[in-house]
Amino acid sequence: MGLAKEIDFPDQITQLKQNLLLQAFLEEYFKKNPITDAKMREEYDRQRKLMGEGSNATQYRLSQIVVSTETDAIDLIRRIQKGELFGKLAQEYSIDTGSKAQGGALGWVLPGQVIPAVANSLSSMGKGTVSTTPIQTPVGWVIIKVDDKRPFKVPTFEEAKPQLRQALVQQYIAEAVKALKANARIAQ
Repeated sequence: MGLAKEIDFPDQITQLKQNLLLQAFLEEYFKKNPITDAKMREEYDRQRKLMGEGSNATQYRLSQIVVSTETDAIDLIRRIQKGELFGKLAQEYSIDTGSKAQGGALGWVLPGQVIPAVANSLSSMGKGTVSTTPIQTPVGWVIIKVDDKRPFKVPTFEEAKPQLRQALVQQYIAEAVKALKANARIAQ
């Protein structure tokens, strides 16, 4: 069939070998540095502080347009007030590459997950409203739209365990890679 000529076996074998070595390294790393309930509890408490301790927190589904000047932001707010679509303007003018393609949509967030200047504006905004003045941030001038609001109940430790474990695995991997880079000697 000639398959050996079509597939680059040496490169495939090298890649499989590297993946196996990486998997073995991570297994060894997690044996030496297990994810304990105490570490998960610590991460849970840290995340609860970010979310807000109250069980009656409000979660917001937000969209944003980020522009580089206040003048541009004020002009876009006027256009939105005259009836132009927020999402269309976000796709056209926003400099935030992460949300631009989705019409500025950021998804559901808690006030503790956004910068304080934006968080302070949220409590006074109703569902479907757009900020009437632009908010200055380190990345530019932001126009916020509250697409929806809902009560948020902080999950219990037991409910959050799978997500906590995954978050800690990602942190551990990042730490392991950082340590490897710090101790590596690269020969050229």
